[in-house]
Amino acid sequence: MIATAPQASATQSRLLSAVSVFPAELLSYAREIKITAGQTLYDGHTSISHCIFPETSLMSLMSYTESGASVAVGMVGNEGMLGIAALFDEHLLPYRTTAHAAGTAIRMPAAKLRDWLRKDLVFRDCVVHFLHAVFSQVVQTAACNRFHVTEQRLARWLLLAHDRLNVDKMPFTHEALAAVLGTDRVSITRSASKLKSEGFLNYSRGKTAILDRQGLLSVSCECYITIKKEYDALAQLCSLKK
Repeated sequence: MIATAPQASATQSRLLSAVSVFPAELLSYAREIKITAGQTLYDGHTSISHCIFPETSLMSLMSYTESGASVAVGMVGNEGMLGIAALFDEHLLPYRTTAHAAGTAIRMPAAKLRDWLRKDLVFRDCVVHFLHAVFSQVVQTAACNRFHVTEQRLARWLLLAHDRLNVDKMPFTHEALAAVLGTDRVSITRSASKLKSEGFLNYSRGKTAILDRQGLLSVSCECYITIKKEYDALAQLCSLKK
């Protein structure tokens, strides 16, 4: 669903809100869209016509094997953008982008955005540093998936999602969490049950609620802090609004 062009000052996209003045022409092409959970925004190795700036939605960058097994290599929320590859080459997209939580986003034509970034050097720096933060997240996630146990990886994922959604109760089923963490539902249920017994989280009817963030942080591996530092640096550089 596509709504009318948003006001620049009213957007919940932290990356777009870092821009002091939008060119009128570019703003006329911007549209607020509704995102549904499970929706595929981009498929791998396909042409990208629009870039998307999440507001209240949460996206997973997914990698798949030939057999259909999946794992998330990263996530993007209101701190960033999707389709960033189109700013360099519209055919550069090696992963599938899927909505992990429903919400809203701002959509802009990639060609118009490319033209704008050639002129707005400040915003271009923010986009480049966001790209660096995403790359750092992908690299750290690869190490985390290889060396850390499911319980640690689950805590890391929930903390990163909590940072972006800013709500304690999140619409994550065990099946969805298994897909993003590259494991099976039984492993997720076992890990979540342990975290629940320790009073760190609760879950029921497709919802996962964080009850004790500090407790969850104590369970998570160092990967959460490593990734968070990169995004904190991005926020400081671009003065992203919380």
